[in-house]
Amino acid sequence: MLLIGSAAVFLFFSPATLGRLLTALPFLGRFERQARVLGSFRMRQLVIVFLLSLARYAVFTFQFALLLHAIADVPLMSAMRSIPIVFLVTTLVPTTALTELGVRGSAATALLSGEASGVVLSAALIWAVNVVMPALVGGVVLLVARIRTNSNA
Repeated sequence: MLLIGSAAVFLFFSPATLGRLLTALPFLGRFERQARVLGSFRMRQLVIVFLLSLARYAVFTFQFALLLHAIADVPLMSAMRSIPIVFLVTTLVPTTALTELGVRGSAATALLSGEASGVVLSAALIWAVNVVMPALVGGVVLLVARIRTNSNA
């Protein structure tokens, strides 16, 4: 896992290398145009994106751990060790927005030792706060923007 993570970080901070790797592999040839764009990113941009992603991951992990501890009586350190695996499983299993909740709940229940209903409730609350609420707010913002654009036309 450490080797894969290190390789991913290296490729993230070396977008030109990632682009060459993508174009060198025949089955990834269809991404050649996108790979050429990778070399245009400056190191400062990559560091900012990396730090923002790290902060987002830390916030999501901490939120989930606190909910698991409060609702399902899962020890905080146990939750902090297991949550990255739950996130990995939910990333690897192909889902849509609605089925993600079931996969996240199932993975959390299988990997965390705590009251099953509390674990599923914690997963559902995290999903609602971090996926559903931003989607609803974004939908309202887009609707208002569309109404303003149409009324100005």
